[in-house]
Amino acid sequence: MKTLFLRTASLLAAALLTAFLQLPSATAGAPAPTDKRALMNEGIRLANRGDYKGAAAQFEKAAVLAPTEANIFFNLGQIYEQTNPGRCVLRYNRFLQLDPAATEAPAVRAAITACTNKIAKAGAIHITDLVPPANIVFIDGVAVTEGPSVLPMAPGEYTVHVDALDHDPFDQKITIKTGETTAVAIKLVAQATYGTLTIKVNRPGATITIDGQPHGVAPLSVPLRMTTGKHLVVIEAAGFHKWQRNVTIEKELEEEIDAQLQASSINAR
Repeated sequence: MKTLFLRTASLLAAALLTAFLQLPSATAGAPAPTDKRALMNEGIRLANRGDYKGAAAQFEKAAVLAPTEANIFFNLGQIYEQTNPGRCVLRYNRFLQLDPAATEAPAVRAAITACTNKIAKAGAIHITDLVPPANIVFIDGVAVTEGPSVLPMAPGEYTVHVDALDHDPFDQKITIKTGETTAVAIKLVAQATYGTLTIKVNRPGATITIDGQPHGVAPLSVPLRMTTGKHLVVIEAAGFHKWQRNVTIEKELEEEIDAQLQASSINAR
């Protein structure tokens, strides 16, 4: 039985063999789930034996570890040409996004067209937005794009997932229907981040108000945990001028203010 490499030599000889011949040979036993190189080697070994399902599983694991490694998605596109035209389109599109000037790009675009034509009664997913931008979109656990795009897909259920620093994860289950485009607007919700604020006051018993909310009286025994951003601190004591200042709290940093209240003219008498 011909292996995947023999069936697709025009593409794989130029990309897979050139890219990976220098990689260390696969060792006995299953590759470690965190070893990208071992997973890629094992995927190549299984593909050469004609075990496309096993090969795809290894490369999908590698793709999770290295979502910007173009060669992984090129390999997956080759494998899915044989088994799953819907995933073939997704993985090849990701390859072109990562390496649009690759010498294999024209052949890959032709393969995308061929795979799209193979999808019986195809549908599509339209990622209409991505806020904030430049975050990787995962479909069923594998990276497919970094921004708005339309991707042909076979009918069925999928999970769209996005992670971004300081934002809540985005997860949405979608159903692709025959001949329809399913729109997904990805708007990530920012998580609250915090810093601390130490307040020193030269007048014990002075009341401390932040953004209109009471925060005790001086002296405070511990620094205040505050959300990042600008806050208005107001400190008042009978017989003294009101002290106020805008303070900016930065993530995981400590800000300190030393409020020196000045006696009012009434108090001075």
